[in-house]
Amino acid sequence: SALLRIRRALTAGGVFVLWSASPSREFEAWLRRAGFTCEAQSVRARGAIRKGAWHTLFVARAAKDGQALRAR
Repeated sequence: SALLRIRRALTAGGVFVLWSASPSREFEAWLRRAGFTCEAQSVRARGAIRKGAWHTLFVARAAKDGQALRAR
């Protein structure tokens, strides 16, 4: 899958961030299965002025050796 290719391109601890219009626990699970640890962050589209629609940033870190196995 594309997530596995991205994971392989990163060194341990490398970061991949994906924007989404909404949160998705299913996508978080896909990231974890691909060997990432992840955190979903909700942010405003126009954060500096605290207005605009809410968006989700999936911050995924390439798991260090063995860390992904424990998270599964």
